[in-house]
Amino acid sequence: MDMEKIKSMKGMTCPQIANLVAGKFLSNVIDKESLRAITEDAYNYDVPLEKVNKNTYLIRLDRDRQLHLRILLQG
Repeated sequence: MDMEKIKSMKGMTCPQIANLVAGKFLSNVIDKESLRAITEDAYNYDVPLEKVNKNTYLIRLDRDRQLHLRILLQG
C-alpha cells in the first residue's frame, strides 16, 4: 500500500480501515459487501487511543474485557 493511501486513512473509522486493508488480501475470496459487513461487525466497539508523544499513539487493547473475548473468539 502506498503512502498516499495510508495518509488517506487519517479520517477513516477502524471498520473502514480494516475493510480497506483486508480487501487487499481477500478481494478474490469474498465480495465487497460481505467484507464490509464482516469488518463493521468485528470493529463495532470504541478503541481506546492514548497519545504517547507528538506523532505516536498507543491502542489500549488491555482496557476492555469484552475486546479480549472478541479477539479470542475471532482469532
